[in-house]
Amino acid sequence: MPIIKDINSLVPQAAIHCNRFLGECGKINLPVTINETVRMPETQILYYLQGRIDFEENPDILAEFNKIRGIFRFWDIGVAESKRKITWKLDSNHLYGIAFDAVPLDSKGKPWWNAPLDVQEKMGECGERAGLVWGGRWSGKKRDWPHFEWRENALQTG
Repeated sequence: MPIIKDINSLVPQAAIHCNRFLGECGKINLPVTINETVRMPETQILYYLQGRIDFEENPDILAEFNKIRGIFRFWDIGVAESKRKITWKLDSNHLYGIAFDAVPLDSKGKPWWNAPLDVQEKMGECGERAGLVWGGRWSGKKRDWPHFEWRENALQTG
């Protein structure tokens, strides 16, 4: 299952707010791309497992894990990347079409995964102006810089 990036896959209200977010980013000349919208349960499980299995101690399991990732058309990961947790729960608002992830683009139009904090904050503020909850406001390790979600009563909680 490839990563879904189509804004129209979101529920209508979330899609409207996502487009507002893109408009807010455009107003301040901040190029961004939508990296992921709706997430299939299989994808959520793969994300959840990452960072929870000690592949350094079990290199054969990493090879098997990458075979499973390949079935779902995901890239192979190495030991270093396998240590990084990328989600904290099996139930995500991505599963319900009310969340998306965005990433700023660098000067060459490529995803800028390690953009400076001030760029991330500008992107987050654009999302908040568009009426979205921004994961960058969540506390501690649950902070999720690329994450935005639509909630009927938008509360800044993780």
